[in-house]
Amino acid sequence: GAAGGVGSAAVQIGKAMGARVIAAAGSKEKLEFCIEMGTDETINYREEDLKEAARRLTDGRGADVVYDAVGGDLAEPAFRATAWEGRYLVIGFAAGDIPRLPLNLPLLKGSSVVGVFWGGWVARDPAASAQNYRELFDMVSAGTLTPPPPTTYPLTDYVSAFSAIAERRAIGKIVLTMG
Repeated sequence: GAAGGVGSAAVQIGKAMGARVIAAAGSKEKLEFCIEMGTDETINYREEDLKEAARRLTDGRGADVVYDAVGGDLAEPAFRATAWEGRYLVIGFAAGDIPRLPLNLPLLKGSSVVGVFWGGWVARDPAASAQNYRELFDMVSAGTLTPPPPTTYPLTDYVSAFSAIAERRAIGKIVLTMG
């Protein structure tokens, strides 16, 4: 999901924090967008095995953090791509299906599965959320984060906008406009 609205923000935030970012997406066009957002390496999960590609790009180690906003059939290979003591962040389920992971995998890898529920976190810790926003706005002001322009659709064409999201053709954020 690195080419979606949330994923592209994650790519930029990861880079701003000094991470080496490997983005996975399902088309050449989406991967080109990820490169524009600053990713270091790319994996087309429709053309190569996600786990094996991640291992190749990390010299066999695996990823320290896997950010998964897609879920579905890619969840298990994404988790298998984590390094020893890696973290697998569950962000959402853009693929539609909520995956089931074999629980022997975190055991064997010493890895963690971490649920990231923004809405719940904001409600439980509004002060930390406000600080997070200040840091993000500072990054935007400094030019460290540069959100790409959204793809816009007129409100009257909401069916096309939602189809682009549902069919996973969307790149970046989708915005409905009033005019």
